[in-house]
Amino acid sequence: SGDDTWAPSGISFYNNDKIPSWNGKLFVATLRGSHLKILDIDSSQDKIISQQDIFVNEFGRLRDIVSGPDGYLYLLTSNNDGRGSQLGNDDRILKISPISKYNNEFSDLSPLKQYHKGVEANKISCKENVTLVLKIDNSPACTSHKTAQKLIERGWGIQ
Repeated sequence: SGDDTWAPSGISFYNNDKIPSWNGKLFVATLRGSHLKILDIDSSQDKIISQQDIFVNEFGRLRDIVSGPDGYLYLLTSNNDGRGSQLGNDDRILKISPISKYNNEFSDLSPLKQYHKGVEANKISCKENVTLVLKIDNSPACTSHKTAQKLIERGWGIQ
């Protein structure tokens, strides 16, 4: 990994339109780096066009990244192997999916009222800077992005 040791561990090429902006990108899970590296590669010239690190120190050591049959990415943490700092709810498989925003005629109503008016749960409108989360019973809730991530990580909801 060059002069900066980030210990690449898992790698996956993403070839799906579920997350259009990531289609054709290479993803690398890192153990020591504790981040997910996104590489945009020009294969015709064998060079990296751009790279971005996400989830930096958010989940600890990252063991693997795979593209699931549903078209989303799944990230495996690795903090209980004696080398990382254990977090309260390790180790986990995290689903990475985009946050979608939909507009509907009832968007000025609360998420639950929109749901009762017949808006599909996954098309509920939330206010700006708020994320739609579908709880386990498929009822909608609008929460901060940070809270949404925690709910999803704990298996209490999906985006």
